[in-house]
Amino acid sequence: MKRFKEITSNHVIIMGRLTHDSIGKVLPNRISIVLTREPAFDQRNAFWNLNDTALIWVNNRESALFFADIISIQKQQSEFFVIGGTYMFDMFKDLFNRVYLTEVIASEIKGADAFFDYKFDRRKWKTVSEEEFQAGPNDEFPTRYSVLERKFKTVRYVDVEDYFTGDDAKKRWLSEKMAVIEGAPKTTAKPMQLQYKMFTEESS
Repeated sequence: MKRFKEITSNHVIIMGRLTHDSIGKVLPNRISIVLTREPAFDQRNAFWNLNDTALIWVNNRESALFFADIISIQKQQSEFFVIGGTYMFDMFKDLFNRVYLTEVIASEIKGADAFFDYKFDRRKWKTVSEEEFQAGPNDEFPTRYSVLERKFKTVRYVDVEDYFTGDDAKKRWLSEKMAVIEGAPKTTAKPMQLQYKMFTEESS
């Protein structure tokens, strides 16, 4: 747990609902994104009011990745973490570029109900570091801790053409924004400034 805290502090962590419930609290100094079919809502933890410790609920993988990207960029962090459980590992495994792996060295552990079954193809993964630890006063079994990296990194991208906006969409967007301005109550305050920038395929 000490190692886990050192690695993940000040980062975004993604987890499933069961993992969040098993932890029992929002982990300090981390932005926790919980992916579940039935997101909860807590106004204190809204995306627009983030602190160093916060909780965000999402209901699909792309939303989890979107928030993780935006927050990590804001924090100037180059990575975020998927911490469990089994379903989350399976959902994100095609995107893993680095794995912090702790193996419990035992023939069988009674009561185990969650498994990380990812098979590492050593042609595609390299071991960056590896340490072994004997069982201590608080550990029943010895463990092996490894850091593995993908030799050829997985890169997520969006085609630039996906950002082009057609004329109809532009007109609709402008119409909606102008309606908001025209319908705003008249005050003596400084008029609202509408700032926007549109791109077309020709001008790009």
